[in-house]
Amino acid sequence: MINNIIKILNLKYYDIDLEKSYLDDVEQRDFKLHIFFNKRDILCPVCNTNGKLKEYKIKKITHSIFIDAKCTIILHQRRMYCPECGKTFMENNPLVIKGHKADVDTELSILNRLRNYRYTFKDVADTYHVSPTTVVRTFDNRVNIKRHELSKWLSMDEFYARKLTKTGYSLVLFDPIHNKIIDILDSRHKNVLIDYFSRIPLNERKKVKFISIDMWETYKDVALLAFPNCIIAIDSFHVMKHLTQAIDKARIRIMNEFKNNKKDDIGYYRLLKKFHYFLTTNIENIKFKPRKGSKYEYLIDKYGMLEKLLSISPELRTIYNLRELYREFNSVTEYPEAQEKLQDVIDKFKTARIEEFWPFISLLENWFTEICNSFIMVENKRLSNGPIESLNSRIKIVLDNGYGYTNFKRFRNRLMFSLNYNEPIIGADTNNSYKRKGKPRGKYKK
Repeated sequence: MINNIIKILNLKYYDIDLEKSYLDDVEQRDFKLHIFFNKRDILCPVCNTNGKLKEYKIKKITHSIFIDAKCTIILHQRRMYCPECGKTFMENNPLVIKGHKADVDTELSILNRLRNYRYTFKDVADTYHVSPTTVVRTFDNRVNIKRHELSKWLSMDEFYARKLTKTGYSLVLFDPIHNKIIDILDSRHKNVLIDYFSRIPLNERKKVKFISIDMWETYKDVALLAFPNCIIAIDSFHVMKHLTQAIDKARIRIMNEFKNNKKDDIGYYRLLKKFHYFLTTNIENIKFKPRKGSKYEYLIDKYGMLEKLLSISPELRTIYNLRELYREFNSVTEYPEAQEKLQDVIDKFKTARIEEFWPFISLLENWFTEICNSFIMVENKRLSNGPIESLNSRIKIVLDNGYGYTNFKRFRNRLMFSLNYNEPIIGADTNNSYKRKGKPRGKYKK
């Protein structure tokens, strides 16, 4: 029976004395196995004399084989003494790393579970019946990820890091081609970024051909200084976001014209307030079901509702048509014709003379080249910050589940370890087991 249990616990590779080893009475929430290593001559690390048994030391080791019940290995480890020089030394213990209470397999299981970004250190500690401090110490000792090499497409975006950084924002450098995080910085300030990129060899920086950013002027300045061969592209999502904000401001202005208007029997104010999303959302993506019993809604489908909204004011119809014009430009335009079409779009926005669109027109003119560059295709992908924006949502989950981090280095390693694929573990070999470091405590005699 003991032999089978040792196989189950993955201890069959260790030289265990089956005659001495025994199992405590199995309780509902605890499982204790007492093991002894086979006796062999152990040499003194000082004078190479055969050591003699002085006493047994009990060492409790947490094992990960059972998740629903705690499994403890009670190791009876020999303490030896040298009759020649009087040196005392311990029998070699291959089950755990010196100073640790969990065995090697448990630590490896802990790290593999931490690859899932939804699990917190506390969740993993409860799963493997260890303390959160043990999980954090294991992670800090075994995960220290270096910056990855730059590729020809670099994407930059920031995320709010609460109390982790002095400025409140951290910067993510992302490789959309290989879909991995290159590095995470604790600041997005211009001087910090210039200093960081200046430490990267120029030959590596020259490999970067394309950079996608949002409309943060600092990123553009840094990119021009640090990457001599790059083409800068603005993410199209952020341009559409500014257009949507301009449309909302215009809608609110027109809507307020009907506020407290006694002649507004049809309820234009209510229509513009309740169904505002018809002006900023693609009509094919709107889910609208008429409700019976309402004043007018039960007779109208989503296309009829859109027409009713646009009939409120000629200016609303112009606003909607301009939005559709830019949406069509953003969807079907190819890079060679982008400059000509974008200039045509800007001219039509100017002709409309809508007050709320002037800041958006200035945005299109200031970022004209970068918006046109966003139509360039790299590895069959359009230049955008789409992949890194989806990454930011997972970063937010890590922050929220962890109830805030205070150690930026640990937070950075956790993000790269769990959001990148197959990041390495320090001291792990190809067989997913730790490499023991240092000299064994006592030398076995061959």
